[in-house]
Amino acid sequence: MEPHDYNKIITETYNNLRQPFLAFATHKYNLSNYDSEDIFHDTIIAFRQNLVDGKINNLDVPFKTYLFAIGKNKIVDYLKREENNMTFPPDDFPILPEEDDPELTIIKRNETVYREVSQMGNPCKKILLLYYWHDKSMNEIAEQMNYKSPDVAKTNKSRCIKKIAIILTKKLKESKLL
Repeated sequence: MEPHDYNKIITETYNNLRQPFLAFATHKYNLSNYDSEDIFHDTIIAFRQNLVDGKINNLDVPFKTYLFAIGKNKIVDYLKREENNMTFPPDDFPILPEEDDPELTIIKRNETVYREVSQMGNPCKKILLLYYWHDKSMNEIAEQMNYKSPDVAKTNKSRCIKKIAIILTKKLKESKLL
């Protein structure tokens, strides 16, 4: 295949599959239009590179299926990076008061709670951070985490609360904050 053939295939693929891919990414994975567009461009670049490298000369599936598979992998990578970057800014903790101040105990408890939630695995970490630190509703959480309904998100949040309660009871007793 000649380089000008690659450009034609890429242009046609871009023009024909851009909107379907953006709809797929925004609806199935709840990505913003900006993130979906960015991931689509990365997908097109990877698709082109595979085409140039001869990795798709004998493709057994339509270009759309192949492109969406690349895109799905890029979306999963993006979501993993985003999940790991979800943190609570340390500046949001107030300056610690004097040792004898009862507020200090509350602040230390809050820091312990946040630290333990941040160390939980997903989906608990994400659900609890979204709900308690980012004030997201069950509808928003269900949408963002691709749950079928807010009730599924609520059930998962309830399970996560039970898990973190056990962990926190132990940690706060060890720290003499409970």
